Amino acid sequence: MYFGLSAKNHNYSDLNFAPTISKQSLGQLKLKESNKSIGARLLSGYQFNRYLAVELGLTNFGERDFKLIEQTTSSDG
Repeated sequence: MYFGLSAKNHNYSDLNFAPTISKQSLGQLKLKESNKSIGARLLSGYQFNRYLAVELGLTNFGERDFKLIEQTTSSDG
């Protein structure tokens, strides 16, 4: 029987998040994003012989977060 734990820093900068709407029609919006996240894996398994094993695990890949924030002003500017 064996156990394992791993962690990894995921980089999502290669994902191309570009809305198909023109930026002028959105008004004053700000994009706040996070391109990095930490993922983890916990596993356990049993090896029957040299060629056959059973393994179970839980994986969390992390998330890429982004927010669109609208800036507003009052009527007096």
